Amino acid sequence: ADDVADDVADAVGDAEEESSSTNWQDCFEADTYYQEAAHKFNMDGAPRIHAANADDCQAKCAAHPGCAYFTFWPDGGCLFTSSVATSKSHHGVVAGPSKCVAAAPEEPETPQPLDPTLQEPLGLPPFTVKESSHCGGLIPHYKLGWEASGRTFFDNFTFVTDDETHGANQYLAKNAAFRAGVVSTGSHATVRVGHRMPHKLKRPSVNLHSNQAWRPDKGFVLAMKYKHLPYGAGVWPALWLMNSDEAWPNGGEMDILEYANDAKNKVTLHTKKHCMLDNGKLGRCMRRHFHK
Repeated sequence: ADDVADDVADAVGDAEEESSSTNWQDCFEADTYYQEAAHKFNMDGAPRIHAANADDCQAKCAAHPGCAYFTFWPDGGCLFTSSVATSKSHHGVVAGPSKCVAAAPEEPETPQPLDPTLQEPLGLPPFTVKESSHCGGLIPHYKLGWEASGRTFFDNFTFVTDDETHGANQYLAKNAAFRAGVVSTGSHATVRVGHRMPHKLKRPSVNLHSNQAWRPDKGFVLAMKYKHLPYGAGVWPALWLMNSDEAWPNGGEMDILEYANDAKNKVTLHTKKHCMLDNGKLGRCMRRHFHK
C-alpha cells in the first residue's frame, strides 16, 4: 500500500488547493482516481496535462481520442484513462467519465396484469389455513405461472425508491438504475452495487418489488438460480416475501435468501406470536426425508 501511495504522489505531484472551483456534475466521483494498470495512471499517448478544474479536465478528456475517464488532482494535474481503467480511492481527487449523460425524465411504471386467480391484489377476504395430515403438501401438482429471466427479467418488478432501512444505499428508479449500470439484462439479469456517490457516503442500489402476488392458501413454489452472489462488509443481498394485504410486521415475512455482511445465508420465518409449529410432526417428516 505504501508503494502505491508513493507512486500516486510521484505521478501527480504535491496536492495543493484546486486552482478554481469545480461545477460538480452528478457523474463526478469524489476521492477517486482511475488507472490503466498497477502503477500506470494514464493511457498511452496521453501525458499528464494541466486543467483549470474538474470540468475543464473532463472537457479535455472528451476531446481526446480513446479517453473514457478523467482524473483531476488538486494541483491541477489532469490524467486520461481508457475504458479498461479501474477506479481506486485517494483523498482529494475527482474523477469521472468523459461525458455526463443527461438524466432523462422518469417514465411512469406500466401496471402489470395480475394472475386472474388472485381476484383482487389487496383486500382479499381471510383465508382458512389448512394443514396436511401427512408429510406431503396440500397441492398435488404445480405449473409455471410466472417467470423472470433474461432480457425481460425486470419487466414485472417495481423499482421502489423509498428507503426504509436508512443504510448506505440510494435506491434508484428503473431508468436511472439502467443508466448507472446497477442493473442490466442479456442472456441473464445482473444486479450490482454502483460507484460511490459524490458528497454522500452512499452507493446506488435497487429495491425490487414484484408486481405479482400469490395466495398462500393456493400454494406456490419459488425456484431461483444464481450465478454469483456478493458478500462482505456492508453488502446485503436478500430475497424476502411479504404480505400484500397487511402492513409489515403484522403480515409476517419469509426470508429465503439473506447474506448480511460476511454471514452465512439465513432462512427465516417471521410470524405473529400465535403461530405454532408442530415439532412432533416436523421431527417425523424430517426423519422420513433424510432416511430415504
